[in-house]
Amino acid sequence: MINLPTIWFGIVCLEVALYVLLDGADLGLGFLSLLPNKESGRSLMMQTIGPIWDANETWLVIAGGTLFGAFPLGYSIILNALYVPVMLTLFGLIIRAASFEFHALARRKRFWSLLFGLGSLLAIIGQGAALGGLLGGITISNGQFAGGPFDWVTPLTFFITLGIIVGYSAMGYAYLLKKTSNTRGWRTHLYTILLSAFVVNTCVVALSVHPYLIPGSLTITDAAASAKTLTFMLYGIVPLLPIVMAYNLYLYRVFRRGKAEHY
Repeated sequence: MINLPTIWFGIVCLEVALYVLLDGADLGLGFLSLLPNKESGRSLMMQTIGPIWDANETWLVIAGGTLFGAFPLGYSIILNALYVPVMLTLFGLIIRAASFEFHALARRKRFWSLLFGLGSLLAIIGQGAALGGLLGGITISNGQFAGGPFDWVTPLTFFITLGIIVGYSAMGYAYLLKKTSNTRGWRTHLYTILLSAFVVNTCVVALSVHPYLIPGSLTITDAAASAKTLTFMLYGIVPLLPIVMAYNLYLYRVFRRGKAEHY
């Protein structure tokens, strides 16, 4: 017999993993853009992710919609418990998107490039806080969130957030090398190596959490929608995922050989 909740848990994990792998490098590079002293350096870093950054965020939208449809109870509890980290992430992404567009048209680019970096950092912190809060456990009573708005503020959250900052930054730096350097050897494969490491870590986290959606509190079976809903949703997600994957692959293929240059 097909276990629909497990299938949908795997789909959600896949979507989150794809978002982390693709947009993680963008966010890390955005954070690193705060480091150069010259505006030309920041502009170059923003230029390297110009063609792809907005497409990568598609996976975050899909993951949120999937979680809402497949696990409505879990979605409501998680959103209530992690409202602050989720809002930090959204504000960071909004600031990053707006500053990127204004940067392209502004005569004085310094303000917008710095805002782009700060927005990226805010989104990273929000994601780290959300993951730390989720893995640290959420207080549930009678099927509802029963904790406080800052229960996610723990030492575990701090170290997870720090780890995500370092990991995203490493991927961002590797992608920068890939798009700006003609060096051969191990550097040309650094981006692939780091992506592979993140894939392994994502799989380990997912396997360690299963069968819980919220560790220690709510299983995927208890959080799942009805079998009819999960079955009906499969008709939508089965064609959608390959289409979005193909779009991402095509985008990376088109821009894979180009090298960013100073402007």
